[in-house]
Amino acid sequence: MRTERLADDAWALLAGGRRAVLGLAGAPGAGKSTLARALVAALRARHGAGAAAYVPLDGFHLSNAQLDRLGLRDRKGSEPSFDAAGYAALLHRLVAEPDAEVYVPDFDRVLDEPVAARHRVAPGTRLIVTEGNYLACDLPGWRTARELMAQVWYVDAPDAVRDARLMERHVGFGRTAAASRAWIDANDAPNAELVKASRERCERVVGGVEAGDGAGDGVEAGAGAGDVVVVSGPPGAGKTTVARLLAAESPLSVHLHTDDFWAFIARGAIAPYLPAAQRQNEVVVAVAAGAAARYAAGGYRVVLDGVVGPWFVDAYRAAARAAGVPLHYVVLRPDEPTTLARATARTGPDALTDPGPVRAMHREFADLGAYEPHALDTGGRPPDATAAAVRDAVAAGTYRLD
Repeated sequence: MRTERLADDAWALLAGGRRAVLGLAGAPGAGKSTLARALVAALRARHGAGAAAYVPLDGFHLSNAQLDRLGLRDRKGSEPSFDAAGYAALLHRLVAEPDAEVYVPDFDRVLDEPVAARHRVAPGTRLIVTEGNYLACDLPGWRTARELMAQVWYVDAPDAVRDARLMERHVGFGRTAAASRAWIDANDAPNAELVKASRERCERVVGGVEAGDGAGDGVEAGAGAGDVVVVSGPPGAGKTTVARLLAAESPLSVHLHTDDFWAFIARGAIAPYLPAAQRQNEVVVAVAAGAAARYAAGGYRVVLDGVVGPWFVDAYRAAARAAGVPLHYVVLRPDEPTTLARATARTGPDALTDPGPVRAMHREFADLGAYEPHALDTGGRPPDATAAAVRDAVAAGTYRLD
């Protein structure tokens, strides 16, 4: 697969025996973070947990308070809205102190703010994979950072593909379509032009198709099969939020919220947690599984969220097998008090807030039997961290069902 070949080339940067830094530059929406995470997961799968670590530039966004002070809030994501010197200082420490434990910040799209210590580079980690728009720019701060990288690869994608990804990303995080269009035209587009000028300063150009291996990291529709990622768990587990984050990170993606499939029933609907709903639920699950598999067969990463217990997994297996697409199954499983507090605090018109059914469903996920390795204890993790954990595990094949 293409990502594996790129992982081989990245590993070759360690020929000198010292820790190395690989940079991935590219315009907004090119697929840099997806490729970076895939490379790290592939290298860890082959060479162990200490093989590689992910270090995103996004943690060096200036805070909203600083952007307001500088008058840059409406240019968030532009070159001057980053702490380039701070980023270069982190890279210098990573290169100079390979045996130190280093914590790395990230950007939380839900909070719309940078957060400290989201990532950790363990002592002895061999390869650092870092990514961001401006890594190869010939500008103060960025030139210093560039000197600390063994190589920088430019992740390229057609403008139309990037534009579609950016629209999906902005809409997925709450902007209207009109506001998303305005932000892309006024901010993302000029940022992209600046980044494109740095392409010639990179050792290699990796196109969208080269960066992809069928797992949603740059494959164009029709270029090959995608996959299905089922994000399950009891009510209040954070399934929908995490699914949206995962879908927003994939350049070609579909987010299926299974509650919508029950809502399509115009008359005669039965609350799905009641015993009388068994036949109805079987029909709805079969429809949702078929839709997910068909989208995936068309080249999309499909992130489906819902209360998909082990008793429904066979329907998704059958649909995925028939379509010839990979299927991943993960159960988000916070503790019962957290689940209950989240579920009962919901205010939507169709939200399940009755503590009795919520407790009952949490108990049904307490012991997954053969699927226990597919459980992820969210343990108070913020949504971005949970999504990152799921994304890395999916890339490594941890949650895949054969």
